[in-house]
Amino acid sequence: LSVQTFGVVIRRLDTRTQEDIDAEIALKPVVSLPTDDHFLNLKLDDLVTEVLDSICDPTKKFGALVVSREGAEHQPCAVYEAAGECLKDTWCVWSESLLGCVNSPCLSY
Repeated sequence: LSVQTFGVVIRRLDTRTQEDIDAEIALKPVVSLPTDDHFLNLKLDDLVTEVLDSICDPTKKFGALVVSREGAEHQPCAVYEAAGECLKDTWCVWSESLLGCVNSPCLSY
């Protein structure tokens, strides 16, 4: 299972304060490598457009890493009968409500 850790420092102001810099220093050691690809420092107003709305968009910073298919093999999600098998496929997610493997929302991109 491939896990990637992303970090986002959310600031209130246009300029970075010492508090923002301290938050970066604390957060960067826990994000995946390469660090700069897995880390953002942005204004609160930009959180939705820069992170939440673009998490599956392969043309955006985090989206490109989330939906990367390099070296990944994909089968129809319904063939996976167990959550563990399902979650190994980048394009599938396990649905607790359906008790089955379904297409990831990122497939619509």
